[in-house]
Amino acid sequence: MVAGKSHFPDASDFEAWKTCHREFVQATPNRRAILASGSGHYIYRSNPKLAIDAIVEQYLQVNAHQAKSHKRQAPAVNDRG
Repeated sequence: MVAGKSHFPDASDFEAWKTCHREFVQATPNRRAILASGSGHYIYRSNPKLAIDAIVEQYLQVNAHQAKSHKRQAPAVNDRG
């Protein structure tokens, strides 16, 4: 999640910063780019709903992944006794 308001004095620096974040997101499939339009550095203050929604989404994805992983690793049940 990146701020939509620039804190850089030069527009080209802001564009380079956004490019850097875009490349970070593209480096692995489990990342997602979120541009917090209208927010400055403290996104959680200016747009708390966006920050909370992003955290909840990641939490649910991690839990779903762990549940799938746990099912694959569960030992086979032998009911023949």
